[in-house]
Amino acid sequence: MNTSEIENLQNELFTENIKRMHPQSRQTLLAEISALEKDKKADEKAKQYLKWVSKQTEFNYYLALLPKGNGLILLKQNLKGAIVLGLNRPNEKLQPFFEGHHLILELLNIHSMQKGEGYKMMQKVISLSKKLDSPICLWAETEEIVQYFERYGFENYGALGENNECMMVFHND
Repeated sequence: MNTSEIENLQNELFTENIKRMHPQSRQTLLAEISALEKDKKADEKAKQYLKWVSKQTEFNYYLALLPKGNGLILLKQNLKGAIVLGLNRPNEKLQPFFEGHHLILELLNIHSMQKGEGYKMMQKVISLSKKLDSPICLWAETEEIVQYFERYGFENYGALGENNECMMVFHND
């Protein structure tokens, strides 16, 4: 097998795994939403975020949950794009960049298999960010990635990552 054939096989296995995990992941998500609805002290942003995810996974996306609550994978049902998101508390080192925000959206990965799909997914994430009044944070490894996200209004705060990745933030102001 050549490299291209191996990559295609890996992508097919990944896709099949996500599809297979979707019903259980969605069931877990709905149970979490139900538990939050009953908890009077539950964070409203967390509820809104999970409800948004639930709505996306009704018809548009397959869902897979990352281990330890670190985020989730949304794979477009047309298989033309995937996004990995989390709603997390900023670590101590980064809190000064997110004054007034106890939770931030983290864009962990975005992948488009067709031109225009990345744009559509980014518009959804930006819309969610505005709805939650929560900034979006991501780590960019290359100048090309930095330039891509600057087009959406992300601000580059420089090489703050463990491996000198650039921290980029989208603010709703």
